[in-house]
Amino acid sequence: MGILGLFRKDFRKLREAGDRYVAEKQWGLARAEYETALERWQPADGDEARGAVQRGLAAATEELYVAQVRQGDAAYAAELDDEALDHFRTALGLTTDAAQRSALEAKIEKILEGDEVRLANAEAMADEEREAAEDAFYAEDPDERFSLLLEGVPEEVRERYLELGPEFRDAYLILHGTDAKDDTKDALARFDRLLKADEPEPLVQLERGRALLILERHEEAERALAAYTEAQPDDVNGLRLLAEALQGRKKWDEALAVLEDVRALKPDEVESHVALVMQHLTQKEWDDGLEAVSIGMEHVPYPVRRIPLWRAMGALFAGKGEEESAITAWEKGIEAEWEIDNDTGELHFDRECAWLLTGMYAKRKEQLDRAMDLLVALERGGADEQRWQLLLRRGQLELLLGHPEEAREALMRARATAPEAGEERAALEKLLGQLQQKE
Repeated sequence: MGILGLFRKDFRKLREAGDRYVAEKQWGLARAEYETALERWQPADGDEARGAVQRGLAAATEELYVAQVRQGDAAYAAELDDEALDHFRTALGLTTDAAQRSALEAKIEKILEGDEVRLANAEAMADEEREAAEDAFYAEDPDERFSLLLEGVPEEVRERYLELGPEFRDAYLILHGTDAKDDTKDALARFDRLLKADEPEPLVQLERGRALLILERHEEAERALAAYTEAQPDDVNGLRLLAEALQGRKKWDEALAVLEDVRALKPDEVESHVALVMQHLTQKEWDDGLEAVSIGMEHVPYPVRRIPLWRAMGALFAGKGEEESAITAWEKGIEAEWEIDNDTGELHFDRECAWLLTGMYAKRKEQLDRAMDLLVALERGGADEQRWQLLLRRGQLELLLGHPEEAREALMRARATAPEAGEERAALEKLLGQLQQKE
């Protein structure tokens, strides 16, 4: 026996210490002594003595369980959700009784879902207040708002927009300031009046075509945008909108020809290549799409500007069933821009590539630690509306990593604000069902 062994308590002394703590109602200390006593029990100590310790351990554990539940209920009543969760989770670790565990899980789920709903409501109210402030700021000065919306437009085009007068300005502000279809219809009616009042102005045709696209009136949009591009054959923005109208009418070959013209006009703009690649992707023309990506890579040398091409390349490989090549492409998209802003501490990276990678790694059940690292980065800068999807992905990864309690918590939080129906809701409920089966 080593020197340390001389000072180790034997079974009898540990049992006596446990009994003493029971008498003092120090249930946690009693439980610890009893557990250690059972580890050091020897046949010479006797089965009856071991049985007495086992009963003492069970009684101490039950007392601890009751105390944790009582404290959790009190904390919840006082709206101390984090404290209540700590108590309820501790209680879960103290019981194997199915009914007790089910009751605790229901309490935890109620808190988690309530927290998510309150968070979502608070974020929605903050968004509404911010939007109201922006609306109030701009409502008084439509000229200022119009000027701000035209930022980034080439100077000569911007001047033409500004010369078209207040009626055009108001229609433009309506079209570009809302996603509501009724407002879009209002803007369209205003553009129609402008076309009837004067000779057709190309920019009115352009914006009218844009409104028709939003309303999914593709045949009319095609006519308006064809008239515009006939007058302005080198305007790539108009050509891209025309291609979108042609795609809406499933005139794939004509749309492809327009997009090839765009690429020829602006080969140094990554958007010109991506638009062409995306049509091939939509049509499941995997190899043609990869060839278009290759051409784009030749004309766009800078890594950060190539990110949309890496993203599209991964989608094409995934469509072909070449998942490892898809992973390589998306990882290159991540690598192209993964840096921390020293001033703000904000991490910059391509969120879409990261999201696609977490899904692919989860599907393949590999590189799960890498997937979790990417998910954490996504969570830090995620938009409020993405929160439940990120929680769903977290639950999926935690389950694959063998962390059922963490998975359950993430999925419960996701359920609170997830849509009531849809594929992702079905996936969420399926994962929760898998967790229940494992119990």
